[in-house]
Parts: sequence; structure tokens; C-alpha cells
Amino acid sequence: MTNERGQTVAVAYRRVSTDAQGGADRFGLESQRKQIEDYAAANNIDIVKWYDDVGESGAKDNRPALSQILYGDEVVNPPFEMVIVAKADRMARDIYLYYAYKHQLNQKGVKLVSVAEDFGSMGAFAPVLEAFIVAMAQVERETIRNRTFGARRIKSSTGKHAAGRAIFGYDIKDKRRVINEKEAAVVKEIFWQLSMGSKFIEIAAWLNENGYTTKMGNRWDRTHISNMVEKAPLYRGMTKNMLTDEWIPGDHEPILTEEELAAAQRGMAQNPYLNAPGKRGPRSKKK
Repeated sequence: MTNERGQTVAVAYRRVSTDAQGGADRFGLESQRKQIEDYAAANNIDIVKWYDDVGESGAKDNRPALSQILYGDEVVNPPFEMVIVAKADRMARDIYLYYAYKHQLNQKGVKLVSVAEDFGSMGAFAPVLEAFIVAMAQVERETIRNRTFGARRIKSSTGKHAAGRAIFGYDIKDKRRVINEKEAAVVKEIFWQLSMGSKFIEIAAWLNENGYTTKMGNRWDRTHISNMVEKAPLYRGMTKNMLTDEWIPGDHEPILTEEELAAAQRGMAQNPYLNAPGKRGPRSKKK
């Protein structure tokens, strides 16, 4: 459909993987906008609306802005003829997602146009080239992921926090684990109850009854306690060397003493029903 000026009506989609790319780098939002606006001006296209996803991976489904385009009622034909992206990998870095999204748009009568590749000008070779470009984007994503994982493994071998969220009891500041004093007190309580022979589910019940929540603000269950036990060396100031899969001294302060952890381990060893369901009265050292 065209507007009263005879221009093709379209919307534009932009995506950056990190908040930092929202700036002026070559993959940033402004750079993508410039490419799309230049293409629109050269091809008599009126871009009516912009949709942006910031901090969203190209391999991730269910991105907020993209979902509005694909599954909402706004972007349909008429009036919109196309969705324009600066580069095919802004739509998706996964070949299966890319073609699923393109199919969804086709079902709505809307074309997907990539400025960098401009598949529409390739004639009979367009489908082959499009598949190749999208496949290369997926290969690039895998390369980036492997390179990032390799860097994390090397960093972990030096005793530093490599990646991921902080475990309960710690926060991450300046890429280091630092003790969260409020949570650390709960960690000590949990391991004290373990030393007294309490089951995971009993400890979780006690925490919930006393108004404590997990790191994410949720209710406790036995899997949370089990995960903390599995990572207990972290509470002794250790960290996992991802190169050797061994625990080594970390660069963070311990929450538990050697005696506290040993007592918890003895208590767990004496309880054959440690991770079993069912309740027995939860106990606490707190008055």
C-alpha cells in the first residue's frame, strides 16, 4: 500500500545485543537508523514507526518489540508493505528463527527487507544468497559464544568470578563477588540447620515461614538448598576452575568457616533422607 504521496508504507526494526551497543558504534541503534533511513529515501519508502529491542540476543525468541511486529495487530498489510532491518542478523542469528519470522510476516502479507543484503535485487539467486547470509550469521554467533566461553574459562582459572549471576550470599561489584551481609546471615543459618540434620525441604519451609526470599525474590524450595550445597566451596572462598573442573582459591571473602562447613557435611552424611520430600519440624538456632 502507498500513502497519499505515493510512498510505500513500512516499519523499521532495530536490535542491539547489549545496552552498550545502543551508542554510536557500527552495530548501534543510530547506525542502523541511518542505514535504514538512507535506504528508505532512495526507494521512496515512508517509515511510519520504529521498533527497537535493546540488550536482546539475535538467537533469542520472544523479544518484546519483535513480538509486537510478528504477533500484534499493528503491523499488517494494509497498510504496511514491509519491515525493514539494517542487516539480516538484526532479525535473527539463528537460521530457523529467521525463516520462522519471515514466514510469519508473509502470512500477514508483509515483506522482510534487509538493507545490507537487499535480497530483492538479486533476482533468481536471492533465496540462495539469503540462506547463505543467515547461515553465516549463525556461524558467527557460535564463534562469538565459543570465544566468550573460552575467555571465561581462562578467567576462572585465576580464581576470579568469570560470569553469571551472584550466588545467594554474594553480590557482584566491579566483576568481583562481595559479601551481602543480610544474605550471608541466612547462609550461615542454612548450613547450621544442615549440621543439625535438617532436610532440605525443612529448611526451605523454615525460611518461607520466617519471611525470607531467594536472590530473585521467590519462595524457597528444596532445590534452592540443594544448589547451595552443591556450590558450598564458594562459601569457603573457593571458585570453580572451568579449565580443570577443580575448586581453587577465589578472590572473594568466605562466608563460612572451615568448621561450619565441616559440621554441615557431617550433618548431611548422617541424614539418608536429606533431599526427600515431607516435613519434620524445622529447627533454628535463632531464638
